[in-house]
Amino acid sequence: MADQKSLLKFTGSLSGLVFYERNGKFYVKGAGGADRKRILKEPNFVRTRENMQEFGASAVMGRSFRNGFLPVSKLIRTTSLSGKVTGIMKRINKAGAGVRGSRSFEIIKNKTCLEGFELNQKVALSSVFYPPYPMPELNSTRNLITWQVPPFHPTIYISGPHRASHFQVLLHAFVLSDYVFDKDVEKYLFVGDKYHEFRGTSYSSVLSSRSHLTETINLSIQLGEPELSNSAALVVSIGILFFEEVNGKPLLISGQNSMKVVLVA
Repeated sequence: MADQKSLLKFTGSLSGLVFYERNGKFYVKGAGGADRKRILKEPNFVRTRENMQEFGASAVMGRSFRNGFLPVSKLIRTTSLSGKVTGIMKRINKAGAGVRGSRSFEIIKNKTCLEGFELNQKVALSSVFYPPYPMPELNSTRNLITWQVPPFHPTIYISGPHRASHFQVLLHAFVLSDYVFDKDVEKYLFVGDKYHEFRGTSYSSVLSSRSHLTETINLSIQLGEPELSNSAALVVSIGILFFEEVNGKPLLISGQNSMKVVLVA
């Protein structure tokens, strides 16, 4: 048995290791009784060490992806996404360049792993918001995102909670850097940490769920970075929030709102 010394604390089993919590502390042990010193040094555990390194990197990437949704995730999400997102990042890692234990996380090359991701796993966007609309558009430098939703009738194309009297459409975007293994320092590093500072959200007005919309909804996000490198992916999502009118004011209905990643470029 050994302490988990890394900043990343998790429980469960992986490649013959058992990660667990006891009295507020985190420990790791081999399923067959192997201790930490053997796991880190002995040749028999080389595959275990490779798996541990990539699993830890997948968890870090997953956290960066989830952080990209701040602060809208507080409006949308109803359940923890940590395990699901880490699993997605493990698939991206498995397809990355390099040898096992140090394979890269290349986001744009593996964008299909993220496109279609639902922030609210219980309420898919397509189940509550389905008017005809085009995909968001990007400019040539990927620092301007625009989305236009043509006029539609909410009673036909929106299926929100029965008590919802109003809704709000939103566009959200953030940048996620590739994550690669640096042999000189023997650990994973983001190609561009600064890119994670760039995120933005655009909201429509709070609109009536019962009135026919006669004007196009125009949303846009201008990011601060003048131009993104090929090692940085722009993650674009669209979503909807529902409101209930209480004492003449629309109040957000929690747990029923949706957002989906529609574009990674």
